[in-house]
Amino acid sequence: MSVRSSRSSTAGGVAPAAAPPLAASSLYEEPPTEKMKIAEATLEDEIQAFQQDMKNRDPMKINRDLKVGFNEIFAEPDVTLHSIDCVWMNSYKVFELTKLWWYRFLSVICGLPIAVLMGCCFACFSFNIIWCFQPCVRAFRINMLFIKQLWAYTVHIFLRPLTLACGGFFSTIRIHHSNGEYKDESFIV
Repeated sequence: MSVRSSRSSTAGGVAPAAAPPLAASSLYEEPPTEKMKIAEATLEDEIQAFQQDMKNRDPMKINRDLKVGFNEIFAEPDVTLHSIDCVWMNSYKVFELTKLWWYRFLSVICGLPIAVLMGCCFACFSFNIIWCFQPCVRAFRINMLFIKQLWAYTVHIFLRPLTLACGGFFSTIRIHHSNGEYKDESFIV
């Protein structure tokens, strides 16, 4: 059953366009907790996408100098300076295992606190740049525009006449090089 208006047409005989119905979402707003859950789910999706590549954890190669192997640190160059084979092999194993497990131990103990600390530091840096540094730079640039114009007028009024006068004076100087002949030339101003 449809509801009709008492006026079916306008003076021109064309029916007015009906207003679109209100969207259901504007009538029934989601509670803020639902929006927060969606935002948290989006953040979790981003974190999941970030963690997909567990093999290559340095895709930008910023720590390539830390790829240090046993043979880059220890080397026995001459046969007369070789240790016993079992010492060499066991020292290699001890070095690699010690490096691996100490790194893992330190990352378990210190990794999360350092991540929190660095997150706070970079958040403070970002906050300072966005809310302190950029507004100050913008205010400085606005003020410097006035000083720039003042400097341009000062140069135009005071220095330009001096430089034009010096240029006019030095433009009349003529130097002639001759092999002993003297030419008399009068100085005209």
